[in-house]
Amino acid sequence: MNVDYGIEQVRVATFDNEPLARLWQQRLQAEDIPCVLKSLGVGSGAWGGNSFVPHGLYVFSRDRQRAVVVIRGADSQECLQNSGEGVEDIGVREGREPNLGGFLLAAAFTILVLAILSAIRTMLK
Repeated sequence: MNVDYGIEQVRVATFDNEPLARLWQQRLQAEDIPCVLKSLGVGSGAWGGNSFVPHGLYVFSRDRQRAVVVIRGADSQECLQNSGEGVEDIGVREGREPNLGGFLLAAAFTILVLAILSAIRTMLK
């Protein structure tokens, strides 16, 4: 069921992993700001899990300014004056870039292990 409430969702921040994004999601929810996380990477279909791919934090457009204040830790309206209109993407916070090489290495290792196990099974038959 897809319900359209007539309110646009906008991304207010991106984070390099799901645990960090969940932390900020809980912080916004504690301030009564509804929000949702969306995986910005390939998702769980490619790697079997999406905890370590970038995630976007989305809020309703009506809550965007309050969310920016909470995430930036602003005590004043200063950041609202500089934010302009439209989507404000605060950016990746305190982390490193996703390591695609590590994912590919893990995938290659998994394929190698499966090939060896398949060969051993064939030999035992």
